Amino acid sequence: MIAWSLVLALAAQTPSAPASPQPPQPGQWVRITTAAPARILEGRLKTLSEESLVIEQPGGASEGAALLAVAVPRSSVARVDLRVQESRKARGALIGAGAGIVIGFAAGSAGSSGSGTIVAVAPAAVAVAGALLGGVIGVIVAPGATWQKGIPLDRVRVSVGPVRRGARFSMTVTF
Repeated sequence: MIAWSLVLALAAQTPSAPASPQPPQPGQWVRITTAAPARILEGRLKTLSEESLVIEQPGGASEGAALLAVAVPRSSVARVDLRVQESRKARGALIGAGAGIVIGFAAGSAGSSGSGTIVAVAPAAVAVAGALLGGVIGVIVAPGATWQKGIPLDRVRVSVGPVRRGARFSMTVTF
């Protein structure tokens, strides 16, 4: 029971987001949503210019794969999100599996009586089942990545668009 309380306590920790969103800086992890065609790209921001955003993404499946630079024209960017905390799902799975092994082995040992090969296998089998169940629960309760959504790319944004009887002009200034 203490182990599950520890898993829940770790899952409940969330960081506080900055008061006002600032434009992303090179080196930060971003998620870019494009307008047309609708795509979601995720990677480390390399450069931010008037014409485009360049992000670095892993180039292949292997650990030592080279990074691939992807340029996204600013005109096609619909939204930019900034990752403020990495996912803790893997950590939650490990903690849950470890707790499941301990609890499963203890439950298997307490539930077995007598002697024989079936008794010797039972605590180990219950520990394996506990590890699997604990790992799944750890993934479910651990927080995923935390994103600050809708980060402005500029401090001043001007837009013009049609409305029912004319045109609409709007200007947003971010401090």
